[in-house]
This record gives sequence, structure tokens and C-alpha cells, in this order.
Amino acid sequence: MSKGKAPHSMTEQLVEDLKRFIPAPPLPDHNELLQDVAGELDVVVSMPANSRPRLPRRFFLRQGPLAIAASVLLALLLLGAIVSDRLAASLIYQASVYETTPGEQREVFLADQSVVRLGGDTRLLVRFSPRARHIELERGGAFFQVQHDVLRPFVVHSDGGSITALGTAFEVRRYADHVQVWVREGVVEVSPLKQLTVDAIEVAPEAKAKAVRVARGEQVSYDSLGRQTTPSAVDPHLAAGWMEGQLVPLIYHGRRLADVIADIQPFTRHEVSLEPGLASLQYSGIVKQEDVDAWIHDLDAIYPVEVVDCEFSQGKKTHPSGCDDPKRILIRPRWSGLSDGAKSAAR
Repeated sequence: MSKGKAPHSMTEQLVEDLKRFIPAPPLPDHNELLQDVAGELDVVVSMPANSRPRLPRRFFLRQGPLAIAASVLLALLLLGAIVSDRLAASLIYQASVYETTPGEQREVFLADQSVVRLGGDTRLLVRFSPRARHIELERGGAFFQVQHDVLRPFVVHSDGGSITALGTAFEVRRYADHVQVWVREGVVEVSPLKQLTVDAIEVAPEAKAKAVRVARGEQVSYDSLGRQTTPSAVDPHLAAGWMEGQLVPLIYHGRRLADVIADIQPFTRHEVSLEPGLASLQYSGIVKQEDVDAWIHDLDAIYPVEVVDCEFSQGKKTHPSGCDDPKRILIRPRWSGLSDGAKSAAR
């Protein structure tokens, strides 16, 4: 027999057999993967007889066709394990990116039938594997309605922490200095542990010790240093009011001005820049989504601040520092040393 390749090699036959038993996942290299696995098995079969791993000859003599059938079955089981691991490793790195522009909302149906509602100026990285479902919230906010699957945890990662859904509808919003979680239905487990990443498959044991469960009608926040607040009551329908459209105003009670500015940012074409010294000012009231620009310009009637619309400074001989972009709106102290006085006035 020639040492060259047969008209229909064992590798080609194995690939055809594998295709019948292994459904093609959404991977561009599916055929290459099967070729690789079949090739490895073909190498073993093509080894010299004295080099192949084999059972003692007397086993086959005694057991006959039954032993051969059992050996074939064992080989198929081993092959299935190899293919399963290879496919799992490949699927981990298959990612999808979803994002919105300021003022845009988008609804996304994921492969597991979970639904994600993206707010404005939001970016999500979705990575599913056979063992877990990972979402990285890189910016903005999103509302998740999770399809329950106890064998594949649904975990949202943001700013070093993670939120694990336990059959849930919840919102996660990423601010400049912390992440806020609101639960509308069910329960989530929040862990502000920095070691957890979107590529993690198993949750580290130390993460469980620091995790806190947040139930329906509660909210919690954490920052990149691992500091976490105690869950507190909140009306989840108001917390995620942005999803109801412009007819439903955003309602606040004692919220940091920096957080409110971050919430309304997706509803304006302007980039609102709040000076850090004003971030902790408290705001209570409503913001109509269709009147966000008017609300921004009226802030100087609520706080001792100056609102500078850079669009109106264009074309002038001089314009305020920080107005290099005409779409920017600056909110800064009306006078130096405002911090203590502003906080007192805001109360």
C-alpha cells in the first residue's frame, strides 16, 4: 500500500462523522477545529503498530466483537471530551459588542433569550461560553431581564466588581466614581472584588465572602476600591424610569449632583462638564427628559454656580477656558471657596 494520502483519508471521514454528531456553533473556524481534532486522532491511528497504545491481544481474543465495540465507544467518548473542551475554549473568546450614542436607547436580544435595554451612551461587551454568561459594562447603563439558567451564571462586570443574577430584572449604571445597582425583580449578588473579570469562569472563593445579596426594591453601590454600601430601599420603577420614555420624568431625592448629571447626559447633545468640587451637592426634584437642556441652564437658580454654554462663546475674541468644544456646557463655582457655602445653600 502506498504511503501517500488515500483518495478519502481517515481524517476526512472523521470530519464528516463529527459534523453529523456535533452541531456547528457560530464560530468562523468550526471546520478548522474539527479538522484539527480529527487529524490528531488520525495521527494516533497511523502510528506504527508497535507504538500504538493497545489492550492485550488476549483481551480481544477472549471478548471478540464485543470488546472491539466497547473500545470504539470509549474512543468516541474520549473524542467527545476533547471536542467539548476545544469548543468551550473557543467559545469563551467569541465576543459581541453593543453600544448606543447619547440620547439613543436600544433593546438587544441575547443568544440565551435574555433581553438587555441599553441607555444612551452605553457600551457592552458580551461573552458567552458553555459554562457562563459574562457581560462587561464599559460605560453608561443598561437594564437586564435575565433568562434563568442555573448551569450558566449570568454575571455583569463593571469597574472591577460583579453582579450575578439569580433569576432577575435589574439595572446597572456606571458613574465616574462608582457603580449603582437597582433591582426591579428577583435577587442579585453584588461583589466589588477587583479580581473578577469578564474572562473569569469560576467565581473566586474570597468573592463569596464579600458578596451581598440585593433584593427586589433595593439598591446598592460600590467603587473600584471595593467599598460597598449597605442595600437600601428604593422604588425600582422610578430608579429605571428612563426606560419608560420621555413622558416619565426622572425623580430624585437627595442624590449627588454628579450622579444626576450622569443620568441626564444621554438625553442631551451637549457634553456637560461638572467641576469636581460640585460633585457632592445634593439634588431633590424631577428632571423632564424632554427639557434636560433647560434644566441644565437653570441650575444657577438652584445653586451658586455658573453655567457656561460654550456654543454661545464661539466666534468671540475671547472665550472661557475649557470651551474648546462648542458642544460643551461647563458648570463651575460662581466664586472661589464655594464648596461649603454651596452645600449649605443646597440644603
